[in-house]
Amino acid sequence: SDFAFAKFAYKNIQSKKVDYSSYGLVIEPSVAAEYRTLKYVILGGGIGYRFVLRNKKHVTENFLAPLFILRVKLDFSKIYKDYFD
Repeated sequence: SDFAFAKFAYKNIQSKKVDYSSYGLVIEPSVAAEYRTLKYVILGGGIGYRFVLRNKKHVTENFLAPLFILRVKLDFSKIYKDYFD
């Protein structure tokens, strides 16, 4: 799970000025799995959902969204151990 404190802003396209801004909390719980495919490569994937807690007084849009996670990792600790240890 990830947590973040974020600033949300709306910019007027014509005037290029910010019409409204506020702060909120973003929470992204997720589940992911990883599988070692080669000696130093790990592939992973998962799913989650984004929740945004903020003041809805001025902005009616909903910032909720599903998350799809794709991950490719190199195992640098194993590379170091095999070549430099």
